[in-house]
Amino acid sequence: MAMTGAQAIVECLKREGVEYVFGMCGHTNLAMLDALADSGIRFISVPHEQIAAHAADCYYRITHKPGVVLTTIAPGLSNALVGILDAAADCSSVVVISGNVPTSYIGRDAFQELSTHSDAAQHEVVRPVVKRAWQVQDPGLLTHTIARAFNYALSGRPGPVLVDVPMDLFSYVGEFEIPELTRRRPLAGRPAGDPDAIAQAVRLLSEAQRPVIFAGGGVLLSEASAELTKLAEYMGLPVITSMIAQGAIDNAHPLHFGFTGSVGTPTANDLARQADVALAIGTRFSEMDCNSWLPQHFFPTDCKVIQVDIEPTEIGKVIPVELGIVGDARRVLAQLLEAAQTGAPPADWRAAPRFRELDARRKAWADELRAAQASSSEPLELERVIADLRAVMPDDGILIAGVGPRHLVGQHYPVRRPQTHIVASGNGTMGLAVPGALGAKLGRPDVPVVALVGDGEFRSVSQSLAPAVEYGIPVVWVVLNNYGFNIITLYQHRHFERSYGTEFKVEENGSDYNPDFVAMARAYGAEGRRVERAEDLKAALEEAIAANRPYVLDVVVTKTPRIRASGYWDANRFIRPGWNL
Repeated sequence: MAMTGAQAIVECLKREGVEYVFGMCGHTNLAMLDALADSGIRFISVPHEQIAAHAADCYYRITHKPGVVLTTIAPGLSNALVGILDAAADCSSVVVISGNVPTSYIGRDAFQELSTHSDAAQHEVVRPVVKRAWQVQDPGLLTHTIARAFNYALSGRPGPVLVDVPMDLFSYVGEFEIPELTRRRPLAGRPAGDPDAIAQAVRLLSEAQRPVIFAGGGVLLSEASAELTKLAEYMGLPVITSMIAQGAIDNAHPLHFGFTGSVGTPTANDLARQADVALAIGTRFSEMDCNSWLPQHFFPTDCKVIQVDIEPTEIGKVIPVELGIVGDARRVLAQLLEAAQTGAPPADWRAAPRFRELDARRKAWADELRAAQASSSEPLELERVIADLRAVMPDDGILIAGVGPRHLVGQHYPVRRPQTHIVASGNGTMGLAVPGALGAKLGRPDVPVVALVGDGEFRSVSQSLAPAVEYGIPVVWVVLNNYGFNIITLYQHRHFERSYGTEFKVEENGSDYNPDFVAMARAYGAEGRRVERAEDLKAALEEAIAANRPYVLDVVVTKTPRIRASGYWDANRFIRPGWNL
């Protein structure tokens, strides 16, 4: 049967099981929109393409089904770039389909053609942040390229890809072969580690005096939480995580000791600093997680690092390794457990002096946090907001932490299940959490989804309220309102003893300024409520979640949060002058 190129692409998406396409209209993708209209795939139209990319990214993080983005030519695609960059940094499978100038117009400076250095070159702009970018110039290659795109996005280490389509190919009418996309990629997507290396790793861990597991986001991507927990329990290995990997093990598990980094938990940072053998699995060793890689603040120089990653080029890239194992986190953890069970009985770790000491330190840390979590001061303490949110959220509820509060969330919000916590980690974009909640909620409509964001982040992409109302996506946004880019303000005061360009004020009189977030929410058609007293907070959170409609809570919080930094970040050495030199 003859069909258009756009219809052929949509048939491919249907065979992949795509439920949603996030994007924005434009003259170059109108034929694609028309093909989507009767397809059964829901198009989520957004007011800015950054919103589409973040929503697709978080949809993948929750479901592990690829997110799909549709944009128009250069302005549309370039607007999505920062969201694609987040997907790349945090290994999210996102397939971006963009429209471009007609093939016969390429190189003639057609309307919106990007041709400064090469013709119709918008895919070159995106190339540095995707696993692969294609520009299709033959209609016969359309469905073939879509199949390859999903293969690249989902196989090995996940990541975003781009398929750039000249607009005439969307409208081209012909007979297309619609491939079975699952037959275009490996069926055995979980490569195992080398058996000799597995045996050597178990021996190193068994003989260590101060072993530790450092779990990264790859554990969540491989859905390996059960295998991680079983290995830790059998061998008696304490588990620490990167910021993005919270939930890789139940944070209430007695072998979990927090996340590392400049504002990580002190027990986790100390375990890293004191380790003699470390099993690092599914992590890129990012600077923020690894205390700028300084051996006095992270793994010491004599620590024997066993690195496991599905991407061979990650092995030893940042930290020299004693043993590098290429393989999928879930398969390798299962292999390690099998080898450990063959070689020795389970470790009696609960009674060991090391764990009694670690448990005592963890409890002391929890006691230190408790006072702030119960604070009734006004403006509200961030710790109180996070603790009350944890109290009302079910264990399977999804929290998306904005770039401002993400470290405090890690300290005060125990994540009980995998894929219930999202954070902009690798790229740290201010803006992911607000629209990202849309994709997460569409992926898991059966559980509450809350985005905890700073007022600066909410202001930057607050138009995400529009699609939430248009498509009935009942997300709750808790806006921490302290009238500024507060974390950056704190750094300014520490280094330069003043602030400039980081606080929201009326220039004429210096008074604090923010739009009325509650009125803004209602103007969009959402619900809203302002919270200024600690005693009102929990009821307001419960009301917002129970409302089952888009809801904004404007929570007035302190400008001087208590940041408990137990790690180190070398950026302070370069900001200058002043503090921490």
